[in-house]
Amino acid sequence: QPVRVVYRDRSEFFKSTCRSAIDAATLQGFDVTAIEFNPDGEEMPGVPNSQNVEFLEGLADQLCSADEGPNTNNAAVIACVQSGDSDVMLARMRLNGCRPTLAWFTTATWGWATDNADTIPFFLGGGQWHENFVYSDKYFETGKAVLEYGKEKFGYMGSYDHVVSYAMPMLIVELLTSFFKIADSPNVTDTLVNRYEEIRRSLTNINAHTIFGPVSFNEYQRNDGRAAAGMQWVQKGNATAFQLGCISPLDQADVPIVIPSPSSLPCPPGSHLDQKLVEGDPAILADKCTLCPAGTFA
Repeated sequence: QPVRVVYRDRSEFFKSTCRSAIDAATLQGFDVTAIEFNPDGEEMPGVPNSQNVEFLEGLADQLCSADEGPNTNNAAVIACVQSGDSDVMLARMRLNGCRPTLAWFTTATWGWATDNADTIPFFLGGGQWHENFVYSDKYFETGKAVLEYGKEKFGYMGSYDHVVSYAMPMLIVELLTSFFKIADSPNVTDTLVNRYEEIRRSLTNINAHTIFGPVSFNEYQRNDGRAAAGMQWVQKGNATAFQLGCISPLDQADVPIVIPSPSSLPCPPGSHLDQKLVEGDPAILADKCTLCPAGTFA
C-alpha cells in the first residue's frame, strides 16, 4: 500500500504532524513517499510557492500521477497544508484520476471543510478535542456542557479553545493541591516565591483527569495523557448529510472508521468505473461506480 505525505516545512505544527505519520507508516512497512515543500520559497521568481498553481499541481502529481492510471491510482494521501493548497491539489488529483484509499488533511477539521461540504465526504482529520468526548470534572459532565454554559453566559458558542482555557486553571489547581497536600502547615506564599522552579518541575510528573481528558507529560513536555481526537466526515445513522464523527480514542468514538474509501473500491458486477465522476465529482473519496447501460452486462 503506497502512502504519500505532503507537508509545509515552515510550520512546526505541519512538519511534526506529518513527520509522525511518515515515521509510523515507515515502521509498519508501508511504501512511503515524503514530499516536503517551502510555501515561502519561489520556484517562480516573485511568486511564493503557496500561490504558484503550477508548483502546487506538481506536488499533487507526486501524490498521484495521471500516468499511474485510474485503476492503480489509490495511494493513502496525508496532507499537512493550508486551505489554498488543498483546493489546488485536490483539483489536480481529480484531473489525474485519483481514487485515494484515504485522505487525511489538516484542513478537514477547519472552516475549510464547512466551506467545501461537497468535497469532504469520508475525509479524515485530527484535532485536540471532539464534542463527543465525555470526560468530566466536578462542575461539568462534558466539554460540550462547558460550551453550552458559555453560550448561555456570553451569547456565543465557543470552540475547543474554550474547553482548553477552562481546563488549564483546573489543572493548575490540581497541581498545587497535589504539591502542598503532604505538608501539615504549608507556607504557600514563601513556596511560590522561593520554590517556583520546584513547583514547575513537579508538573512533569502529574497525572490529572480534566474536562479535556487525562493529562500527563512525556519527556518532551507534551501532553500524552490521551490520544488526539481522530475524526472523519461520515453519515451518522439515517442522516444523508455528512457530519464530523469521532473515530478515536476508541473509548470516545461514536462512529466506525471508513477505510478504504468507496472511491478506491472495485466496482461490483453490473456497474463500471465512471471516469466522468472520477474527474468531475468534488467528493474525491465517494463512490465512482455507475450502473452498466441496459444490455451491456451479461
